Amino acid sequence: MPRPVPLLSPRDLGRAVGVSESSVKRWVDDGRLPAERTAGGHRRIRLAHAVRFVRESGMEVVRPDLLRPRPEGTRRRGAGPTPSSLTEALRELDGAAARGMLVGSFLQGASVATLCDGPIRTALHELGPLWKESPTGIALEHHAVDACIQALMEIRAMISVAERSRSAVGGAVEHDPYILPSLMVAVVLAEAGFRTRNLGPNVPASALRAATEAKAPDLVWRSTSIEMDPTALRADIDEIRKGRSLEIVVGGRGLGRGASGTTSGVHHCESMAELAGFARGMQRTAGRSGRR
Repeated sequence: MPRPVPLLSPRDLGRAVGVSESSVKRWVDDGRLPAERTAGGHRRIRLAHAVRFVRESGMEVVRPDLLRPRPEGTRRRGAGPTPSSLTEALRELDGAAARGMLVGSFLQGASVATLCDGPIRTALHELGPLWKESPTGIALEHHAVDACIQALMEIRAMISVAERSRSAVGGAVEHDPYILPSLMVAVVLAEAGFRTRNLGPNVPASALRAATEAKAPDLVWRSTSIEMDPTALRADIDEIRKGRSLEIVVGGRGLGRGASGTTSGVHHCESMAELAGFARGMQRTAGRSGRR
């Protein structure tokens, strides 16, 4: 069964951004904010529409917990995270606070790429090596990754992508066990307007090839957090393509500089910001050419 679409009342949206319920109703009635009507005639606003309206209007979100697809209890409030504040929350095993920081920052207008390249990257760079020190370090690192995954999934649920938008599919290379990098790519591309299908970690080239043959995506991504030289990358991409013309983006800490430019149509992105820029460029090209 399809999941129910998260809906907000004008009262909840007003409380979230610090305005009156009547102001929100006026935005709806003026056509500025899309809304639906219940059988009783009450206005209800889709979460994705509310998030887009808030971000485009540059409003301050004073209660980010009210713009959540799944309420999870009390959150710390305030502006988005700094790298140090997110790291501190994760060190304290305060996943709720970490998620609140990341989601709140997104609602305030920060791009997904900014969150991935900034606080998330910094925090995990500091906490990642702790698994080498003790079992406690392993637990801490896993908890931090899980909190970031949950925050990105929550943000993804707030992003609305048109049914006829360009599509993308991808995943991590075979034997790469890391979940987070490919998820980051999927959410960054969703924010850029792509319908995404994230196959996750440890995806053999043959499996990704089957997915591209079934869905004919406009873009394919390949992430790797394990060491991979240009020759291995070229073989992986050749297996995915099997002679077909595909636009492919690759990235991750496992790729060296020599990975860029290995094959025509393969684009090496060294950051999520670079990926976001590439994706927006594809969308502009599609608009000019009249593609879907």
